[in-house]
Amino acid sequence: MIPNPSIVPAFVAHVCLGLIVAFVLLARFGNPLTAKRSVVLFVLTGLSSAALGLLTAPDPNGFSTLLTWSWTLAVVLPATAFAIAVRANPKRGVQASFLAIGLLGVAGAVYAFAYEPRNLEVTRHEVVSDRVGAPLRIAVIADLQTDAPGDHERAALKAVMDAQPDLIVFVGDVIQHGDPRAYADAWATLRGIAEPLALSAPLGVYLVEGDSEYPHGDDWIAHAEAMGLTVWPRETTSRRIRDDVVLTGFGLRASASSELEVQRPDETLHVVFGHRPAFALGNIDADLLLAGHTHGGQVQLPGWGPILTLSKVPRRWASGRTELPSGATLLVSRGVGMERAAAPRIRFWCKPEVMLVDVVPPT
Repeated sequence: MIPNPSIVPAFVAHVCLGLIVAFVLLARFGNPLTAKRSVVLFVLTGLSSAALGLLTAPDPNGFSTLLTWSWTLAVVLPATAFAIAVRANPKRGVQASFLAIGLLGVAGAVYAFAYEPRNLEVTRHEVVSDRVGAPLRIAVIADLQTDAPGDHERAALKAVMDAQPDLIVFVGDVIQHGDPRAYADAWATLRGIAEPLALSAPLGVYLVEGDSEYPHGDDWIAHAEAMGLTVWPRETTSRRIRDDVVLTGFGLRASASSELEVQRPDETLHVVFGHRPAFALGNIDADLLLAGHTHGGQVQLPGWGPILTLSKVPRRWASGRTELPSGATLLVSRGVGMERAAAPRIRFWCKPEVMLVDVVPPT
């Protein structure tokens, strides 16, 4: 059995690309030697990508697949293009074309690894509801998911405070680190970042449990409370936070259930929030559903959307706004941070975000 099954499609796709390139070279220049060399180069570099796949421990979430493919597209493909440009054909047109392909691959890798993960975006959504008597602004912070808080996390928290929200909800996955001491240190650093910003909101700042909190038992609760966050109980609980607004929060397990049932407390605005968006598949009688977890896939393809969502919800629900058949609005944040552990730390076509939601009465 192959340790990491992702190496098979990655290798096959790479070799097929080599065959296409060889066919184009043969048809355009009638040079079989150039075509043969290009196939050999693609096979050899494809094998190097496969070797990485064999060395990468597979994981149930599919992050090793992303790692193999990111290596293939960011390193192996540009290296192949450069090799063909230098060795496979002396004609300048061919050389220039493959040099351009290689440079494009390098530029894409720099963008995905170095630029976009820090290119924070503030997205705004308006929801009109006759259940509120006055506007309500909610800031959603999903998946800070950092092991070394710094300027990026400071920018996200500052963007939230600059928006002057009435309510702030953290939908889990604040710090991701397996070592308990490093985990505590990262929380302390984040607390030091938040204190000068006076992180607060008139209706409260709440945090629900995410996947990154779960392995640490109850230790994360003290860290969060020291930062001024109100930790939501793991049990599904509702609170009236304003005369016309009821907030319901879910623990990690409840948010992951596609069969969850939640009744509307009364006829006021009902906002629910949890880490995983799977709860949106249940029977949730609410006006606004807020979640994170998916990171928007971290990698999206134009016209296709996220490649990997790690969620039960349809792929089209896993990022941004969805009007549900019930009439409720589901908002799933792309998150601020990135998956750590075995995943490549990249974003492509999927900027990190802080989400602002304005619920307003009809005009």
